[in-house]
Amino acid sequence: MKQLLMVAQKRIGMDRAIFATLLNRGSSAIANLLTIACLAWFFTAEQQGYYYTFASLFSLQVFFELGFTFVLTQFSAHEFSKARAENSSLAEREHASARLHALIRMSRRWFMLVAVAFWLSVTVAGLVFFTKNQAPSSSLAWQGPWLMAVAAFSCGILLLPLNAILEGCQKIKEVAYIRTWQDLVGFGCFGLALAAGAGLYAIVILHAMRVLTGLFLLKRTGLLAWLSAQRDKSNTMIASISWKKEIFPFQWRISLSWLSGYLIFSLFNPVLFAFHGAAVAGQMGMTFAVFMGITNIAMAWITTKVPTFCQLIALDKQDELKEFFLSTLKKSSLISVLLIGAGLVLVLGGPKLFPVLANKFLPAQACIWIAISCIANFFVFASAAYLRSFKQEPFLILSVCMAVVTALSTYFLGKYYGANGMTFGYMAATVLISLPYAFIILRRKLRN
Repeated sequence: MKQLLMVAQKRIGMDRAIFATLLNRGSSAIANLLTIACLAWFFTAEQQGYYYTFASLFSLQVFFELGFTFVLTQFSAHEFSKARAENSSLAEREHASARLHALIRMSRRWFMLVAVAFWLSVTVAGLVFFTKNQAPSSSLAWQGPWLMAVAAFSCGILLLPLNAILEGCQKIKEVAYIRTWQDLVGFGCFGLALAAGAGLYAIVILHAMRVLTGLFLLKRTGLLAWLSAQRDKSNTMIASISWKKEIFPFQWRISLSWLSGYLIFSLFNPVLFAFHGAAVAGQMGMTFAVFMGITNIAMAWITTKVPTFCQLIALDKQDELKEFFLSTLKKSSLISVLLIGAGLVLVLGGPKLFPVLANKFLPAQACIWIAISCIANFFVFASAAYLRSFKQEPFLILSVCMAVVTALSTYFLGKYYGANGMTFGYMAATVLISLPYAFIILRRKLRN
């Protein structure tokens, strides 16, 4: 295994952090494929639509979190690198450790409020949405699963700041392994529940088991104790982080980008559910889940390097930073194209090999539009991850513009032309607006 990692690191830039993250995302991809098979086998088209529309409404989390998990990773990475810098004085390292602990305290208070607000608001929003848009002929009982699923998902929000800070503190591999087990246990229990006839209640089991597994492993691996130890290291010095002066100037830009992201990526299912029914929404959800899952696998080459980007920035090693990023981008871009191409073949050819998947995906034309969008989005996502490591958000204008354009095209093209029109509008906006803008901003930054 060690020799294989050395060869992989030399050829495609894979290190242990990437390997652990790929293991997590690979397990997620496998879990998604098995979930697709289980949904196709055990769920009706209507139930499938409810499953993916539940997921879209859970994405409303971004309106409450406001990008704080991303901010936590960035700030903790900067403070952690300063606390471990060999060329810093003892007082400087202690000050950085104290600021890191202050960040941990702040995140706990913030996400407790987020979890409660999300639970109350989204529960009501879902009840109103599904009651209004349920087909008159439908007798599907969704109310109980919805109430319980929102409660379980809300509990999972409390784990987000812990994982974000741990990743910023170079615990990427450990967090990735925990997420891998969350996927294995969560989706494994989900599949068993489906096979046992749990129906939509299987969604409750999925999120509950993910939360319980995460809590158990955070304690079992000693990561919770490690976070507590950061407090002990800062006992000799008291420091604070001003949310208004330090975090808010960065967070409000990130939050607008993330809120825009909801309008870009999460409106598809609710719009199709409202205008064309649960079955079409389910097809969109399943197709999009495949391609976004593949894109996330390719993004492992970038996201695992974000703490390193932050460290090089904090140490002012600009030339080393640029060279490292460009090398990573080149390798990961090739991998993304190959993986997304393989995903397209899977989606188009899968129903022919496995009849149970028939009518579970969107038509071929819509699948092609989504695949093209994902290839373009990979470059945009990679550029954004790099540029945000500077505690900046140069994609704010792009995010807001894309949100407006995509939301309008999703609503009108989806209403009148269905999934084909909706996916074409999304692809056109991505290729003609998002991709050129990202290229210009990245090139400008690299030249400075």
